[in-house]
Amino acid sequence: PFAATLDALSPGLILGFMVISLADFLGGPGYGTLTAVPWGINQYGLRRHPVQLYELLAGGVALMVWWRMVDGRQYAGQLFLVTFTVYSAARLLLDAFRENSWIAPNGYHVWQIISFVVMLTGLFLLARRAVISDR
Repeated sequence: PFAATLDALSPGLILGFMVISLADFLGGPGYGTLTAVPWGINQYGLRRHPVQLYELLAGGVALMVWWRMVDGRQYAGQLFLVTFTVYSAARLLLDAFRENSWIAPNGYHVWQIISFVVMLTGLFLLARRAVISDR
């Protein structure tokens, strides 16, 4: 079934996003905004937010949520919805610290728009399923 397949693929997809973030950190193309925080990293002679490490942490949180829910899920697809809702909410916040984010013509960050849509869709589907199961 499609929903059960998405549940099974969730940790691999999140892990894939984490590998991309680690590659960006090691290679340097995904750099953060300028900062004075003590945990900032030096890139290109400037102190920047380690946004790639923030994304690794977000992926770790999403994986922990997935792991904690594996035994307690109520229906097929719930693991996928919760995991990607958590991850997209984190990416929505973290993209604000990315210096080289794609910008739409109206000035919004493209990945923030995508993350917001994914998060709202996940919340809507989770709430809809909760209402249906309460009946």
